[in-house]
Amino acid sequence: MPYALSTDNSIFQFYAVNIDGDVVPLRRYRGYVTLIVNMQAMYKRLAGCGLRILAFPSHQLGGQEPRSEAVIKKAVFDKFGVTFDMFSKIEVHGANAHPLYKFLQAQLGPVQWNFAKFLVDRNGQPVKHYSHMTEPHEFEEDVVNLLAA
Repeated sequence: MPYALSTDNSIFQFYAVNIDGDVVPLRRYRGYVTLIVNMQAMYKRLAGCGLRILAFPSHQLGGQEPRSEAVIKKAVFDKFGVTFDMFSKIEVHGANAHPLYKFLQAQLGPVQWNFAKFLVDRNGQPVKHYSHMTEPHEFEEDVVNLLAA
């Protein structure tokens, strides 16, 4: 299945399959500051300001996500109360890597481990890549600054 919609040089050229199996064009996030990771607390604080979080599980990084989409969905919604957008599992490296992740890594560097974070501006341009070790409080100011821009 191809994942590109156009040759637009932004995240808006891609689509992804959400956790329910629906195809989602990423152009629906045009005009929003987008954080590609998994963080409910920051989302609750800043969603009203125009923040959207897109979470992409992957089993490729250390084999940490062997569960099916249905089990992942139940766990994150029931246990963590996630309200941001969840997508189906993807590969982030190699020939079968999702084109969105190829694009993000070409712009800002490789994903080393689960919970790497990519901050994207309202125009779909990748701005910054944070490692899995970077805590939300360490980059929240960057998110707030983009929201204010």
